[in-house]
Amino acid sequence: MKTYHLKISLDGIEPEITHEIKINSQCTLYEIHAAIQISIGWFSCHLHEFEKGEKRYGTNDPDGWGEPVIDEKSVVLSDIFKRRGPKINYLYDFGDDWSHYSQIS
Repeated sequence: MKTYHLKISLDGIEPEITHEIKINSQCTLYEIHAAIQISIGWFSCHLHEFEKGEKRYGTNDPDGWGEPVIDEKSVVLSDIFKRRGPKINYLYDFGDDWSHYSQIS
């Protein structure tokens, strides 16, 4: 299996704050969320979602709140990143809007 080097950067912060992890290309976006939480030192106590182009991935609210998203547990990293360089946005905590972008190198 292929391993990706994932660089996670907090958007709009100077100086740039980044975290880098190596992750299996077959990990789901849900597993990527867990890895990001661990690398940053957060405890996954807020909502989150990924966005790439026009597509949004996450966990749909069981009560039907918000716009539906593609289930992050059904999408693996290699489905999103076909080559090096493209970015995916990761939004954590919809109240404080901690916006990150992740890039494969």
